[in-house]
Amino acid sequence: MADKSELIIQAALKVFYQRGYGSVSIEEIAREAEVAKGTIYLYFKDKDELFFRSVLYVIEFIEATTREVATDSKDPFQVLGRIAYGHLHSILRNKHFCGLFYIISDPGLVKNREKLFNILLEKENALLSFITRIIEQGKSAGFIESTLDAKEVAYFFQGMLSNTLKRIHLEHPENTIDIDKTVTSLMDVLKNGIHKRG
Repeated sequence: MADKSELIIQAALKVFYQRGYGSVSIEEIAREAEVAKGTIYLYFKDKDELFFRSVLYVIEFIEATTREVATDSKDPFQVLGRIAYGHLHSILRNKHFCGLFYIISDPGLVKNREKLFNILLEKENALLSFITRIIEQGKSAGFIESTLDAKEVAYFFQGMLSNTLKRIHLEHPENTIDIDKTVTSLMDVLKNGIHKRG
């Protein structure tokens, strides 16, 4: 079972996702978490800290999922497919994750906004470096065209994944997307391009 701070964070994520940041009170989060309001203050100084730690929780969860699924396969397309699957699966299991990133983008809404953006940028750059290494290994092993810039391919992959996550959030709030089909389609475009075959 999760510890109390994690239960509070899960409740906060759900409430922030449903109602945004500004209109949510600690009382609402306490009600959702089924704890007393004072219990929240044992773990978090205020709503800003709770929001900040909730975003960190999401980032760390997605980062751990990425590292976990990216095994030592020699085929970079298998590894990238697992990364895509892990990201999509994480978001679908926790649909409120995606909504947090829209809240952060609202200027002046959260005290720790700049600090959050810096952390997000750091994590995004780490993921980009990780994907770039996978692409470089794929080039060296002959899976990927050697003349391609590995970092540009990594940006392309990251962009496809990011836009797919946005689309899921906006078009499939009820979580009806077929992850396997979506990942297969993404990987087909990455591996084979969009030119007509045959």
